[in-house]
Amino acid sequence: MSGLKRLYDRRWRGVRVVNLAALVLLLAAAVGVYAMKARAGQDTARLAEVNARIAVEQRRIRGLRAEVAALQRPERLEILASQYLGLQPPRAEREASLDTVADALRRPVATLPKTEAAPR
Repeated sequence: MSGLKRLYDRRWRGVRVVNLAALVLLLAAAVGVYAMKARAGQDTARLAEVNARIAVEQRRIRGLRAEVAALQRPERLEILASQYLGLQPPRAEREASLDTVADALRRPVATLPKTEAAPR
């Protein structure tokens, strides 16, 4: 116990060494807390920036989905198919009923004439 008492009573330029050590530790803790607070502020700013970018991208995604929905409208596709591909909607007489489909399934498949294979 006398070693601790001697360390406690030891002085450097009139100030106890223990008090100086406590002051150094206190200053180190204050600097550490300040550094952590500054870093937390930077992280908060960075998080706000990322959230803003996410919001912008979500708006872009909504816009693109609306654009895709507009481009996939059946009326638009029908007009483009007739304009560029010459396709027309099927006439009513071209549609098959269940009876005609069943008859077609019962008939044997016609054999196609053999053709020469294309050169590779």
